[in-house]
Amino acid sequence: NDISFEPDINPELDGRLLGSPAQGPAGPGQKLLMTQQERAAITAFLKTLSGKNVYTDERWSDPFGPEGELTVIGNVDVDAIEVGDATAQRNSIDALTVKFAGDVIIMPGALKVIQRSTADEATFETVKITVSEPQLVGGQTVVTITFDDHIRGRFSRSLVDGNYQITLAGHLLFRDGIPMGSDLVFGDEEAERFYVFFGDSDGNRFVDDDDTEVFLDAYKRSVGEKGFDPTLDYDVSGSVDNIDMTNFRQRYRKFELPFDFSSMSRNDSGKTDSTRHKFDSTKESSLRAQPSKGL
Repeated sequence: NDISFEPDINPELDGRLLGSPAQGPAGPGQKLLMTQQERAAITAFLKTLSGKNVYTDERWSDPFGPEGELTVIGNVDVDAIEVGDATAQRNSIDALTVKFAGDVIIMPGALKVIQRSTADEATFETVKITVSEPQLVGGQTVVTITFDDHIRGRFSRSLVDGNYQITLAGHLLFRDGIPMGSDLVFGDEEAERFYVFFGDSDGNRFVDDDDTEVFLDAYKRSVGEKGFDPTLDYDVSGSVDNIDMTNFRQRYRKFELPFDFSSMSRNDSGKTDSTRHKFDSTKESSLRAQPSKGL
């Protein structure tokens, strides 16, 4: 980290490394003030160089571009980011799984989750998370992220309804000592579907007739029974019961969860625009025929 000028050892030391602007080209040297991570990255890079060509080929003499810029080529690839159980459902999301190619070192603070919005308004709040110990599985580094706040309650670890995103900090993820480089953000595009909306079993941001069929198939089923769907057990009671029915009804046909609040699909009365969705009255009758909470 400290560069000193030794005429007998480095007589051709670049003048930019001799000292501060105040000392000029005759300075005794300077401190680079590099972090441990930066030193590790440079060391790892130097260890990738082999043979004599690196000492004689002019192409390797200067890593800087014509304008003095330095481009770092990332060495970390993200193979997959899986939301919840990696199915289409967005009823309940209690974890994220991130899979990196190869053996990747994940530094503290490398992964950050934010809530972009609730079902009603933009928020952009940080979500407190727990990151599991990385596991090397089948040539991939796999970590699981669980959530410590913005969740439904003491028993349910699912995020509350809303849109979310995760940022992977490029300077805190390393493979063979080389950082990923640029940050990667997942969830800032609607197509990535990092959101939660209880009752939305098919992942179309709306609780409709198709979702009703899925819910009624699981209704009154408990853990261990055929047809039980844990993602529809809103309060994690072990069965899909009247409490879950109440939460489903609150969202059924009410509104479409917006990704961008400038494109909400509600009309002036606050109800969903009927031209966007078609309904089968028999499905609604099936829901109404079920007892409400407490009955």
